[in-house]
Amino acid sequence: MNRLGLLILITAIPFDFVAQTPTFHEDVAPIIFGQCSSCHHEGALAPMNLITYNEVAMYGSYIVEVIQSGDMPPWIPDHNYTHFRGERFLTESEKQVLVDWVDGGKLEGDLASNPGVPYFPACNSLNFR
Repeated sequence: MNRLGLLILITAIPFDFVAQTPTFHEDVAPIIFGQCSSCHHEGALAPMNLITYNEVAMYGSYIVEVIQSGDMPPWIPDHNYTHFRGERFLTESEKQVLVDWVDGGKLEGDLASNPGVPYFPACNSLNFR
């Protein structure tokens, strides 16, 4: 094959065909903020914060372990049967993003791509009467 033919062949391969390693700000933060941070933030019930890149990266391997075991997120109802307000579950593709991110070296990515830390209103008093 001549050089021109090789160049045409190479440029014909779509760029999205080449898999890219997920980054925290672009790929992981939306998942964590949407499904984990509501319990995993300062003052909430969960034992560790999952808000910043450093916090999530520190627990990255553990996160993969607990999502693969089904221990997290702790959601018992079958989301394939019906849906509830506030439900917490990860799709198989979301789980794969987290696995790929950890396996790919937990890349931080561009801070400008971060969706923004969610707001958690303070619950200073609970009245159960």
